[in-house]
Amino acid sequence: MRKKQVRMKSKSRPDQTQLSEFFHQLADKIATGEIVFQQLGEDIAITLPETVQLQVKVTQRQRRKGTRHKVLLKLSWLEGEDDPLAPPKLG
Repeated sequence: MRKKQVRMKSKSRPDQTQLSEFFHQLADKIATGEIVFQQLGEDIAITLPETVQLQVKVTQRQRRKGTRHKVLLKLSWLEGEDDPLAPPKLG
C-alpha cells in the first residue's frame, strides 16, 4: 500500500469577494476538466474524470470565543472509476 502524499496545502483569509472569485475560477477550471494550483512557483495540475464523488459537510461547534462554523467540500475519485452518485442540490 502506498503512503499518502500531500502535494499542496494552503490556508488563507479571503474576504467574500475574493472567496467568490476563487470559487468562480475553480468552477471554470472544473468545467474544462483540469485544475492547476500554483504554490511557491510550482504548478500542480489535476486532471478530472467525467464524474467525481462530491462530499459536503457542514458543522458548527461551540467555543469559548463563539460558535465555529465549517463547510468542507471534498472531491475524490479513483483513476478509471465511474461513480454515478448525483451531487447534492444547492438551495
